Order: sequence, then C-alpha cells, then structure tokens
Amino acid sequence: MPQSYDVMIRNGRLRGEDTATHDIAVGDGKIVEISASLAGNAETEIDTDDFVADLVRRVCSASVG
Repeated sequence: MPQSYDVMIRNGRLRGEDTATHDIAVGDGKIVEISASLAGNAETEIDTDDFVADLVRRVCSASVG
C-alpha cells in the first residue's frame, strides 16, 4: 500500500550529487524518506524538474503549523 505524505518533492538533486535525482517525502514537518523513486502521494507535490532541492528546509518549515 503506497504511503501518504504531507509534501513530496520529486526529481530533486541533492547537494553534492551531480546527476542523480531523488524524491523527498515530508511528514509532520520533517523529512521522513529520501529515495531515488518513492511510491506514494502527498497533499502537495513539487516537481523540482531537476533543480537542486535545497528548498527542503523551507518546505518543512512551511508545512508545520
């Protein structure tokens, strides 16, 4: 059964990774999972279209409260 998250950031490049992209799942204001390809859905999905995913901290802060 697919997991459900608050926010899913798809296709982000992590700092220090030149070519690999990852999906980043956020739940309860915290990063709960990072993987090359996450199954599941979220209330908010952001496709970074291959941009650096440094905005994770801001997304986590925005999803709290």
